[in-house]
Amino acid sequence: MTKLINKLDNIEKKIIIDDEGDFASPNAGVNKNKTTRINQKINILLKNNGIYIGVTATPARLDLNNTFDNKTEKWIKFEPHGLYTGKEVFFPIDIDDSKEFKLRFMPEAGDKPELLRMALANFIVNNSILNSSDNEKYCFLIHTSRAISDHSKDKKDANKYIDSLTNKNDNKHKRYWKEILNIIEEKIKDTDEKKIVFDFAYSNISNNTIEILNSENKNSTSISTTSLPSIFTIFIGGGDKVSRGITFNNLLGMFFTRDSKHKIQQDTYIQRARMFGSRKKYVKWFELWITKKLYFDWQRCFTYHYLSLKSIEIYGSAPVWIGDKRIRPVSTQSIDNSTLVLDKGEMAFSITNFNEDIWGIYDCKDNFIVLDKMKKTLDEKAFPEYVFNFIKTSSSAPSDINILKPRLIKEGADPDYYKNLFRERGTFGGTDLLKSAKHHLLITYNDTGNGRLIYYYSGNVEFYKTK
Repeated sequence: MTKLINKLDNIEKKIIIDDEGDFASPNAGVNKNKTTRINQKINILLKNNGIYIGVTATPARLDLNNTFDNKTEKWIKFEPHGLYTGKEVFFPIDIDDSKEFKLRFMPEAGDKPELLRMALANFIVNNSILNSSDNEKYCFLIHTSRAISDHSKDKKDANKYIDSLTNKNDNKHKRYWKEILNIIEEKIKDTDEKKIVFDFAYSNISNNTIEILNSENKNSTSISTTSLPSIFTIFIGGGDKVSRGITFNNLLGMFFTRDSKHKIQQDTYIQRARMFGSRKKYVKWFELWITKKLYFDWQRCFTYHYLSLKSIEIYGSAPVWIGDKRIRPVSTQSIDNSTLVLDKGEMAFSITNFNEDIWGIYDCKDNFIVLDKMKKTLDEKAFPEYVFNFIKTSSSAPSDINILKPRLIKEGADPDYYKNLFRERGTFGGTDLLKSAKHHLLITYNDTGNGRLIYYYSGNVEFYKTK
């Protein structure tokens, strides 16, 4: 950075493009009257008239840190290419929609060697099925811990299994190949195709590579993850190298048991979703081995992230980042507390016209039907599609939704409430919230013909936003 500053010192109006901009560039000392080194260097590089462009999939840290005074209204969203598989495939709001790939739920103690063995057996089979019609190298990622000692153990377990498959004299050789044959029998009906797949696996299993990916490990491999060395390539890792800034070519499966005893950072777990990528042509053979608890924590990370990014698309203003007792949007040390507003529970949408049609919403006792009518009656800004979908797909019964009758706000003691139809300290009263419901909706209106939908989610959520 110092060399770059010296080289570009005389250049005015510089444009600095920062890939993975949310990683090292935000000022982690923002609440201690300190400036972290890289943040300071970039400020020097920018001077007074430089332009900073941060590129990231997780902009919450840049926003809540006010990094280089970034402006949300100037953010540009880039759509992925047609072969990309992302959140909608691997972490849909409704778990029943996760049908494009194979989701393998494991017991909470999911790092047992026998479970890893079965995950690797399925990887070998899926790889061989694909290679019965093409000539490709595929890889599998084992991600169980940050601890280097655990990576060594994982490698030892993986090596032990593969060695048994390659060594005909091993006492487990026949049993393990029988397990692989049984998996092939389950996945393929055609007898000839079964033989082709088994023969490919048996003939090529020695064409394998098992390596540790970890920037903290002196024994870490230098093998490229984009140019795979073997037909059956198995990567093991943790830490920053796997959590960020790495692409896996032809990733066909992931064994993920790395849980956290503390709060999960949304941005870190989104970056850690290495199953994302150009998987469309083989996604039906992709397998994610994971515990239920960790999967649903991870799913909420993406759901909250999705809701926040959608709010930018609709309103073009600063997003509301969502967290809960288990998940936080970013590291707390990166949040600029001087510009942070933290609301618990409520979201208010755009003011709309309140007319007689709105009363017709409430002529049914089934809250699913009422919700559908509300969405049809209110425009997109008054009731965003992403919020409607979140409520609908995360509710298993009408009782999960509490829809209150419209509330008239009269001009009087609280003129701001009358005008804005929303109170910063909270619009819902204690008797409004039913304990049995997760989602609560209330339309407030006044005598000027204006109305506003207020939404409260009772899942212990917090909304983070900048002033």
